[in-house]
Amino acid sequence: MVSDKFRHQLRQEIQKWEAEGLITAQLSAQLALRYEFRDLERTARNRFVMILVGLGSILLGLAVITFVAANWQVWPRELKVVLLMSLFAGANIAGFYLWRDPAEGWRSRLGKGNCPQLGYLWK
Repeated sequence: MVSDKFRHQLRQEIQKWEAEGLITAQLSAQLALRYEFRDLERTARNRFVMILVGLGSILLGLAVITFVAANWQVWPRELKVVLLMSLFAGANIAGFYLWRDPAEGWRSRLGKGNCPQLGYLWK
């Protein structure tokens, strides 16, 4: 797949070429279809939203870590054990279901620990 930066620059160049008469409008339209210029704004918007979601997730995770760290000394031992065991079990269950998910993409890679060799060994 061609990078978005390249597609954006190519779109600008094609507009210049068409204005200068180096290429026809038909060729410009064919290049626009081939390089999917209509999707440039949508992918930029999606990337911005994913950056915001990632930043929010990091801040939320830091808030949870801070809350647990601030109250760790006053919580009873049983609560600490239950919290740690449920965190351990939840991470393993989530990894198992993400690993077994037949859909390729970010979920499958997350479940395999970003190790593509595991996908070939266990299928």
